[in-house]
Amino acid sequence: MDSCEFDAPDSIDKIEDSHSLYNESSNNDDSNSIKTNKSIDLVLKEEKERLKKDKDLKKSIKDSKSFFNPIKILSYLFLVAGFIYLNSHHLLNLAIYLFSLAVPIITTVWVLLNWELKDAT
Repeated sequence: MDSCEFDAPDSIDKIEDSHSLYNESSNNDDSNSIKTNKSIDLVLKEEKERLKKDKDLKKSIKDSKSFFNPIKILSYLFLVAGFIYLNSHHLLNLAIYLFSLAVPIITTVWVLLNWELKDAT
């Protein structure tokens, strides 16, 4: 058996390790790592510049999937209306109001955690 048969990546290796992350070659010299660091810095700078250039309100709204979610908007309107109603009738106790807003969140987290633990067993 020739050793170069095992050195060449087959089609499964190309799919599983397309970027040669698990390559066993010994190219760990300092110049290679410096080049890699420079290329990473260059890529980061280019990405930052691209993100700064692409900051646009219309694009942000278009890309945001839940920006105009009707259920979300209605829940915020209900929250504000409840606050205004209670405050106008002098029934607003802020500690109780905030606690009552936290109850659904705490309940949801508790149910999801119990569901996850139930699925794990």
